[in-house]
Amino acid sequence: MGKTDLEQVVHATYYFPSPTPSGHKLFGQAWVPESCLLDQERTRAEIERSLAKAPPAQKTASSNNAKASDYGDFGRTLSVDELKVLRHDPRNVRAYVLFLHGLHSNSSFGTMDPIARGELHRKYQGSVPHRLNEHGMVVFAHDHMGHGRTLTASGKHDHRVIDRFQTLELDALQHIELIRSLASSDSATEDNAAMQNKPLFIIGESMGGLLAVCLALHHHEKVFPTRESTGGLVLIAPAVLPPSNMFGIKGRILYPLSGLVSALFPRLDAVKIPGCGLFPEIQKEFDSDPWTGRGMLKARLGREIIQAQKQVEKHMKELKCPFLVLYGTEDTLTDPQKGAELFQQASSSDKQTIILSGMWHILLYEPRADEARSAVYSWIFARC
Repeated sequence: MGKTDLEQVVHATYYFPSPTPSGHKLFGQAWVPESCLLDQERTRAEIERSLAKAPPAQKTASSNNAKASDYGDFGRTLSVDELKVLRHDPRNVRAYVLFLHGLHSNSSFGTMDPIARGELHRKYQGSVPHRLNEHGMVVFAHDHMGHGRTLTASGKHDHRVIDRFQTLELDALQHIELIRSLASSDSATEDNAAMQNKPLFIIGESMGGLLAVCLALHHHEKVFPTRESTGGLVLIAPAVLPPSNMFGIKGRILYPLSGLVSALFPRLDAVKIPGCGLFPEIQKEFDSDPWTGRGMLKARLGREIIQAQKQVEKHMKELKCPFLVLYGTEDTLTDPQKGAELFQQASSSDKQTIILSGMWHILLYEPRADEARSAVYSWIFARC
């Protein structure tokens, strides 16, 4: 498939309901090559209507107003309530890619490039989704429950309300099914169900990497329903194990008591997550983003992450889908050496682990990010 430039990609933002009883609504984003859309004229008209109602900062593509805009340099953002406008012909889709962001992050910080070093992550041009769109892939992402622009049942942004890690799994499954359901064909001779089974790649960063592994272990048949739909996991510094220092003395004390503390004080500020001291500009980018989380790790979420990590460690041998793992030697938020050893236990016949010397945890945005990105692109493009 030929390459797709910036002006031929539709960026849509939308809300979709969680399938869980929590009643929260997840903020989602999709980047769809226009050549894949079934009704391009309707989509263009919707874009014009959307931009006409948008605030001035969203109508232009200048980086000068990035801090006033949620969407930075992407001037073709479409806010949609009716997702049918994104119906696409899967014959023109090479693969689907779902991004799962990390703890206290959001779907824009985890996908877009910074407008400039130290500024907001709102730049599409040159970003990972841009490169994937160039190769005919439909890319989507969402803010997890308790993160970013996702709303509670009462319509509020609350970065404290994550009571079950399983909720994050079910939300991700809902998004996968939603995007695949938009695959359709105008040809009566095509089997739409079969056409929906394009390869799916899940790119999970940190906690998102842990979530991606849980999805593959607990819901393999739904994530990869057919042999043809198997893409694989791309795991960026996956937090499948806690760091060796357990976030300090307080973390080492609370770890064995996490169940009790979580039950009694679920909203307790348990431990402070270390910042990016190695690359202060990245920390500045994170801290300046209005949609990244603030404060410490809550006791309930900490307990849920610990339980998920224990399950992954126990069942790693059952992981059978293809996967690529990237770790940095200087990672202080997980244990890269033991994590790499753990992934070697997986039964998958297609597995690769890369350890990047001198790199930390935010591998796709650090000064040597090109090394990490090149590995990701090469791995994905070789499998679809």
